[in-house]
Amino acid sequence: MAYVLALYSARSCNIHPGLAQTKCNILKYFHWLGLAENARAFVRVCMPCNCFKSRRQDDVQQQPYKPMEPFEMIAIDLIEPYPRTPHSKYFILVTTDLYSRCKEAFPMSSTHARTIGKT
Repeated sequence: MAYVLALYSARSCNIHPGLAQTKCNILKYFHWLGLAENARAFVRVCMPCNCFKSRRQDDVQQQPYKPMEPFEMIAIDLIEPYPRTPHSKYFILVTTDLYSRCKEAFPMSSTHARTIGKT
């Protein structure tokens, strides 16, 4: 039984597919009482499976960066599309200083990076 678990856990090119795929691979050719529990126990202690499995994102707590002075960090938003103005402006570029929360808005005719950079 342990031989079958090891064989079908690393079946294709020594890739360890995890619990669901291991059970699926085994069930193509074998079945025994307690297969699910045996497979779960095997995968839990399988060194390659545990070394390379992806970590859940919510395990890492991200701390927001808090700027310490004005214009250290700004946020840029592009609001689109609006009705055309007499000067052919369709978009609004909004910048926010994240320290002071001061906002500025600029009418834009294009959303190209070069145009935004010049503003």
